[in-house]
Amino acid sequence: MGLSLDGYAEIHNKNRVDNIGAGTYSRVCNAKRLLESYKVDFNILTVLTREAARHPQKMWNFIEKEDISYIQFIPCLDKTDCGLSPGEFYGFYSGLFKTARSNGKYISVKLFEDIIDLFALGKAAACGMNGQCSPQFVVEADGSVYPCDFYCTDEFRLGNLKELSLRDAFESSAAKAFRQAKRKLPQACDNCRYLIACNGGCKRQFHAMCVDAKGFCGFKALLDECFRAGIQFLNTP
Repeated sequence: MGLSLDGYAEIHNKNRVDNIGAGTYSRVCNAKRLLESYKVDFNILTVLTREAARHPQKMWNFIEKEDISYIQFIPCLDKTDCGLSPGEFYGFYSGLFKTARSNGKYISVKLFEDIIDLFALGKAAACGMNGQCSPQFVVEADGSVYPCDFYCTDEFRLGNLKELSLRDAFESSAAKAFRQAKRKLPQACDNCRYLIACNGGCKRQFHAMCVDAKGFCGFKALLDECFRAGIQFLNTP
């Protein structure tokens, strides 16, 4: 089960409000404690906004304080002031990585585990991380099926479960077109050492974590840092 908790109270309550505009931090934390009391397995899902990305140490302190074992950060793709940029993406994860390395206690951060899966095991555990879209079906309340939660628009609608099966949806011409859609990567990707593995990553998150207008790639910078740390670790007696 995924529980949406956008970090510490100050940052969560800015964007996670109820229908009267009140922050929901305390209610979500109560739900977390309820899940824990019944020993329900869950992961924390945290939208990484521009403001949250500026405080990796504060976020880590929150993770430890709440005794969170599994957390996934989802880049905010909003085009307002909340939206993430590749530089902010790198700054956050770089700070989080340094803190995690010096901490001693293992906490599962989804992106770090995905990087290990991709480069150590040769598999993309996260949808789109290797640049290839694969349907992760979203079913709306009326039965409408979409290939991805980033593409729940009429253009990408695959049909309705009242009229077709999930297998039919997967094999539909619309789903095949979604999987096989071509993309053009910026010139900055041409000579990247990681291109063979990431192929531009998730096309929907590309501008939040990969190449910006100046050619800086936050994901590449993070991978460089992770690999340097891995080489240091392997060379340590």
